[in-house]
Amino acid sequence: MTDPRKAGALILSNIQLFNDAALLYEDIEREIFSKLDTHVQMWVDAMGWNGIIDLHGESKLWLSPSNWFSNDLDEDIFYYSIDYLNDDDDSYNIATFSGVGGTQVGISFNVEMSLFGKNKKLFRDLWKREYALVADQLTTIGFSHLGFSQKNKGFLFLPLVLDSMKLATAYENDDYSEVFIPLTEALGKLEKAVPIFDEILAKAKKELLI
Repeated sequence: MTDPRKAGALILSNIQLFNDAALLYEDIEREIFSKLDTHVQMWVDAMGWNGIIDLHGESKLWLSPSNWFSNDLDEDIFYYSIDYLNDDDDSYNIATFSGVGGTQVGISFNVEMSLFGKNKKLFRDLWKREYALVADQLTTIGFSHLGFSQKNKGFLFLPLVLDSMKLATAYENDDYSEVFIPLTEALGKLEKAVPIFDEILAKAKKELLI
C-alpha cells in the first residue's frame, strides 16, 4: 500500500477531485459489474450451464455445467465460483479486479464436500491421487492448486485481472468488449478444464457411490 501520509496529502491537495470521485464511485462500480454480469450471463446461456451471477449486487458468481448437478442430492457436486485469496482485504472491488488491491481475485474450482458425508477422507484421497495425474494439464490451462488447508477456498484457483486503463476507456465510451477479453478467456479456460474434472467426478461417483 502507498505511504498513508503521502496518500492523505495527495487527497487533501486534490480534495475537489476526490470528493467528486467518491460521490460517483458507486455509480461507476454498479455499471461495471452490471456489464460484467451481463457478459457472463450471455456466455452461460450460450453454454447451457447453470449459474448464479450477481457480482453487481451480492458479489456472487457460481457456475457449473449441468452434469455437475446431482438430481438425487439437489445440489452441485463440483462448481466454479468467484474467489479472493485474502478475504480480509478492504480494497474497492474495481481496484481488486484491476490487480491493484490488497488481494487477488479469480475463479476457483470447488467441491461441495458436505455431500460426501462420512466419505470426505476417501474423496480427499481420491482427489490427491487423480489430481497428480492431471496437475500438469490444469497448470497449463492456468489453474494453481490451493489444496485442502485454506478455509473456505476452492481446490484450484484461476486468476482474473482487468486492465485498469482499458477499463477507464470502456467506461468513458460505454464499450466493454475489449476490457472483458481476459474474462472471456478465463471462461474459456473453465470450459477447457471441464472434461478433466468430469473424469474425476465419474470416478468419485463410482468409488464412493455418490
